[in-house]
Amino acid sequence: MKKAILGGLTLTAIIAALCMTAGIFTTNLAKAGATEYLKEVSMKKLLGIFILIVAVITGVVLYYAIDTERFIEELPQPPASEQSMKASPTTNSTPPAAAPARLDENKARVKTRDMTEESENAALQEDSDASRIPDEESGDWRTDNRFREQSRQADPWSHTGPEPAAARQLHFSKMSPNQQANFLRDSWIEMFGDIPEVHTAAEYMRKVLLKERMTVDEVIEGLEASHHLFPGSGFNMRLKHYRSMKEMGIPLFHPEDLEKPSGANER
Repeated sequence: MKKAILGGLTLTAIIAALCMTAGIFTTNLAKAGATEYLKEVSMKKLLGIFILIVAVITGVVLYYAIDTERFIEELPQPPASEQSMKASPTTNSTPPAAAPARLDENKARVKTRDMTEESENAALQEDSDASRIPDEESGDWRTDNRFREQSRQADPWSHTGPEPAAARQLHFSKMSPNQQANFLRDSWIEMFGDIPEVHTAAEYMRKVLLKERMTVDEVIEGLEASHHLFPGSGFNMRLKHYRSMKEMGIPLFHPEDLEKPSGANER
């Protein structure tokens, strides 16, 4: 809602400034002849009109920059892909608070296994005949193969679960813009399949992250693809805003478009 209000106020300010300038010029031109009016216009009035136009353009640029930053922050975080899980360092899925309990359990297993092996060796040395009895007949737990298989289980610390969301966010923030765009594309393909909207939205995000120059049509196309993937993420409000700009013929300004006019300090 705040974005819609800000966008509406910006557009209203642009239209009001243009109408005010045109109205002043037309009224004065009607009262006096064109030649006499142009002679009477002072440099102060021209400078004031110029400052007003620059202020309006600056407002549009600031709104576009703020809207772009909020778009990146509000983008839904996709699940980690298999490639990122392989590339990132593995962590245990067990919470830190449960780590001491797991460590004690692991030590107990190792100690039990050592005691079992010692008891088994001693029993084999004392009674060689008992070791020849089949496991099914003796029922001795020391010669039970199932128990031996359990004792040979791998270290539980070697088993790792999915990467925590905080770690995924940390790795994503350290990626370059191109890597972030590729990560989002691969994640969206896993979520929605290999559809055209995924590639269009990923390329749009690549341009946003790289801060490349885009036209209003390119922005609308990227937002339409993003809205198709995430209908409830606020893309509809942005689409209405940029479609209104396209209908009114308002170009999409960029920060580099605001160059300092030559001779401004001399005046």
